[in-house]
Amino acid sequence: WMLRGRQLSSTIVEAAVESTTFPRKRGMLDLAASPAQLLADEGETGFELRPVGSWAVGATTDKDQDTSRVYRFDATGSEHSRAQWVNALARHIDGARMRQASMKSAVSEAWQDDSIDQEQAEYCMKLRAARANAAGS
Repeated sequence: WMLRGRQLSSTIVEAAVESTTFPRKRGMLDLAASPAQLLADEGETGFELRPVGSWAVGATTDKDQDTSRVYRFDATGSEHSRAQWVNALARHIDGARMRQASMKSAVSEAWQDDSIDQEQAEYCMKLRAARANAAGS
């Protein structure tokens, strides 16, 4: 099951823990917090979701906070085929990726401030360069 719309992770976790409809489905992955990749297994029903690099802190409800955990799923017995699950998850991953990209470009702002001294200006330039390097990697 999936909750729709923008909700806080804590709200999603609370809903999952209190779930009586789906008592075994009590985990959460925040795809907006960490990029993920989706791979189909060799069989006809299995697939896995793994982090690109590692899961960010708080991106999963994994009790061990395993930052490299691979989540394996099997669509056997599901009303949906593996292809349907993979397509739906791929859309969620792509949507999260697009939201992340749009947020990075939407929060940029610049202005002239004559009260900033040379040391502050140099620090700002170093910070901007570090952010640009991090975004490029």
